Amino acid sequence: MSINGTHAQATAFTGNGTLAGIPVTDTGTAYLITRSDGSVYTFGNGAIASMIGSGILTYTFDAIGHYLQDGKLHDTGHIILKNTSGNLASFSDKIGLYKDWYDTSGNGMTTMWFWKG
Repeated sequence: MSINGTHAQATAFTGNGTLAGIPVTDTGTAYLITRSDGSVYTFGNGAIASMIGSGILTYTFDAIGHYLQDGKLHDTGHIILKNTSGNLASFSDKIGLYKDWYDTSGNGMTTMWFWKG
């Protein structure tokens, strides 16, 4: 894929976790662009669905990161919530910062902090 003349790697993601004590599934699409300094700019969108109840949270995100010698991508970014509903409606009008890492097999971990926007 090419974005503004720059090659971007598109990847779909899915994961499970806990958000404010609620078990959730997160799915979306990320676009990764390796910049000339070796850093990686990542952006995309996703949806978090509650595994109990009927909550949905949609968002966009941006991050900057680096590949480490072990092959893991470590990055830090922010998310902007677009829509919330059901038992995830309490996240309305909040923004989040996150740190994550992904290994070469696509396994990873994300830690996120929210506050009122």
